[in-house]
Amino acid sequence: MVILKKLLDKIGIRVLKVHMKHVGKFITFHNRPIYAKNNEMTPDTRDEVMDVAIVMQGRMVSEYGFTLETVRLYRKNFPKIKIIISTWNDKELQSIQKLKDENIFIILNKELENKGISNVNYQILSTTEGIKKAKELGAKYVLKTRTDQRIYNSQSFKYFDALLQTFPLKNENIQKERLIAISLNTFKYRPYSISDMTMYGTIDDMQLYWCIPHSEGGSVLPAGHSIIDWVKARQAEIYFTARFIESLGGVPSFSIAHSWRFYKEHFCIIDREAIDLYWHKYETYKEYRKLRYDGVYNDAEMNFNEWLMLYTNQNESAPEYIVNQKFGAKM
Repeated sequence: MVILKKLLDKIGIRVLKVHMKHVGKFITFHNRPIYAKNNEMTPDTRDEVMDVAIVMQGRMVSEYGFTLETVRLYRKNFPKIKIIISTWNDKELQSIQKLKDENIFIILNKELENKGISNVNYQILSTTEGIKKAKELGAKYVLKTRTDQRIYNSQSFKYFDALLQTFPLKNENIQKERLIAISLNTFKYRPYSISDMTMYGTIDDMQLYWCIPHSEGGSVLPAGHSIIDWVKARQAEIYFTARFIESLGGVPSFSIAHSWRFYKEHFCIIDREAIDLYWHKYETYKEYRKLRYDGVYNDAEMNFNEWLMLYTNQNESAPEYIVNQKFGAKM
């Protein structure tokens, strides 16, 4: 087996070298263990994490036993943290039964008639029920993530704590502490586009952000729509951020400038790499989905260093003309 692995590695490297020379681009790759038994990171055993809950929402992912193995990994890396899966009463009953043996809490939600654009109502329901359970269990902080994503960094919660201590809210009122969001799908030039995938915060702030009324509908936008069309229609993650602004007493202006100011004052946006986040869905093999070198595109993600420049007032002037472009266009 060891000899076969070495042989496959050599073949793979040779193929990569030929491909790099052909396309004129450097290519790197990174291995992550599929199964929890092959992961030997240093676990986080601090007593402080007893007040933290992980809420994993979404449908079970059976390929590679992904959701089950993610739970097993979290149980190894974060042995004192409460784990809640908020999913659907669907066909994955066998996977759910296996999860019951992992000392976690499982919520089976009913299917919805009105799923909302981009399944936003499914996300509201499953996340809300998960956060409610976390509060019932006495959690003071919640990490909301997805059943098709996995955090490999076993020191992630120490990192979260350090960020909240380093960047306290300047005006505590309704919101207690910053919400920590990830760079993956937090778009720099699309207003209020805070990623709705993985987020960390106090239980009260997370309730304020996620436990909101269901979307009443809306319609799929026609092909060729502009960024501002998408934002004003409150599609997908925009729905959550816009509602959060209103919950804090603000009014969305649908501008890049207001969006950046809101990020600066209420969030901390971190790089997905900082917590070694793996997403087992779109473009799985692309470690940097939106990073390109042939120009600047308006679907660029906002990372930690750009958020830090916002925080320290070193950012560029907001290019408002971009909102009238089609998303993904070269600037």
